[in-house]
Amino acid sequence: MGAMISTALEKNAQASAVQSIERISELWYGGGAPEVGSLLEEVAETSQTLAKLFEQDIGMIPDTAALIERAREQGLEHQIGLERKAEQLQREAFLDGLTQIANRRCFDVELERAYNEFLNRGVGFGVLFFDADKFKVVNDTYGHAAGDAVLVEMARRATQVVGDEGILCRYGGEEFAAILAGAGLERSAEVGQRIREAIASDSFDTRAVEGVPDTLDITVSVGVSSTDAAEAARLSGAEQVVHEADGCVYEAKSDGRNNVKVWGRSASATKSPASPRSVKPAAQPEAKQPRPLGAPESRGEILLVEDDALAATLVISLIKRRAKVGVRWLKAGDEAIELIEAGRLEGESRPSLILCDYTLPGRNGHEVLRAVRGCQALSGVPFYMLTGNTDEQTRARTLELGATLYIHKNEFCGDINRWVGELISPASDAAA
Repeated sequence: MGAMISTALEKNAQASAVQSIERISELWYGGGAPEVGSLLEEVAETSQTLAKLFEQDIGMIPDTAALIERAREQGLEHQIGLERKAEQLQREAFLDGLTQIANRRCFDVELERAYNEFLNRGVGFGVLFFDADKFKVVNDTYGHAAGDAVLVEMARRATQVVGDEGILCRYGGEEFAAILAGAGLERSAEVGQRIREAIASDSFDTRAVEGVPDTLDITVSVGVSSTDAAEAARLSGAEQVVHEADGCVYEAKSDGRNNVKVWGRSASATKSPASPRSVKPAAQPEAKQPRPLGAPESRGEILLVEDDALAATLVISLIKRRAKVGVRWLKAGDEAIELIEAGRLEGESRPSLILCDYTLPGRNGHEVLRAVRGCQALSGVPFYMLTGNTDEQTRARTLELGATLYIHKNEFCGDINRWVGELISPASDAAA
């Protein structure tokens, strides 16, 4: 400590020397540490007295008050700098790097906050989802730079619409979501319609992207729900509203894209008070309903979408051993969606059955299922979702999106021969 005080009282002493003394004093004395300013003044006065007594020249001792003040100023500046850095890191953690709007993590936090407000104070909220129609075509045709430019412009236009009414987030990929605090169903539907119009009204300027046409025409499909969309008793949690809005995006895709579907009350609805309806009322698509086991309407091979090579090889081997049914194997959800959107699973190429893993690289099983049920040419094809996910909401959502069956991988592997028989049965009937 003596050496540190000596350093602090040198002619060209730095304020950091005082900060070092403060830290060591706290460690040594805890809450009873002496005040550093008083300690330095006492040492300085004693040093000058001793120097005179022994006729020694110890040079100029700096003004201890000024030294303490500089140390405090530097400490304050350092603390402010740390706080600013922490705030910046926090902002970045909740910000999407590409579009510079809120990200999925921020959406989850804000959704929980909105739901707590609903539970504690009765303040409702709306949720809307939208994503670019046929966005993969943009990426595949013009490259990801063009796709990124489209996403940035989509975010800009949607942000202008949402404004102070809520928070807009990039949910993932080309999908965006907004939480509208205090908004009911009709207000949320209006915002959804304005977003759709803002995207579709003017072509996107892509002149800054090399090798791309000057403009691209982009549309979005929008799904909307809210806490007052139907009976409050239906709400099992905040995710319920999210699932409803997300499901309405699927409805919008099925109904030709570039439209808005709203999960709400309908005077003509007789099946359920929570039946989906559109801003312009439209019929409920058949593809929404789970289809029973049995012979599909199509002829053709089984389409297997599975990224696990070992699992795929086992299933293919067992199927081929037990029946003369072909299997087309795709390793990623992106591949399946690309074939569907390109119309390459139609006519003679139409599969008799689709077996799809839930967890896939790129697009997941739900996205593949949406693409299948949104394709008129694949209407009636059984879709079996194979997954290791035990979450009941995921299961319910899968069946809601139109899956024929939701099969857990443990169950499938535990009696694989029986399940392969289930797969072969409808495929064989179609091929007969």
